[in-house]
Amino acid sequence: MEDETLRWLDTTAGWLASRFRTPKDEVYQMLAYQLASGQPRKFARLRVMRELGQSERAHQGPSVEREAVEMGQSVAELTAAEVLDERSWLIVQLRVQHGYTVKQVADQLGISRQRVGQIYTQAIERLREELG
Repeated sequence: MEDETLRWLDTTAGWLASRFRTPKDEVYQMLAYQLASGQPRKFARLRVMRELGQSERAHQGPSVEREAVEMGQSVAELTAAEVLDERSWLIVQLRVQHGYTVKQVADQLGISRQRVGQIYTQAIERLREELG
């Protein structure tokens, strides 16, 4: 791999590892696999972030899941994952669950702040329609 790609892998793996509380080498391997399978960097990052987010919810256990369902949060999360495309779901998750600013999301995904705002607004509208 090129030096630039290795630097990107190291930086991105470190950032994702700290955000999702996952060992850096595990995240590094996940990113490297995505790149090796021909994914562009931003899509590799999106896929790994989504995978890490799903495993984070899986580790919460049934009691937390039951409590979340009672509060209506899990149903909304599941609906969002089903209704939205991968990038929209990720943007909503980063903004709502992780408290990222539009600029932080844009920087991580490699798209403009305006585009993040558009995708986020459209995603929220779709969710409002779906959830009633």
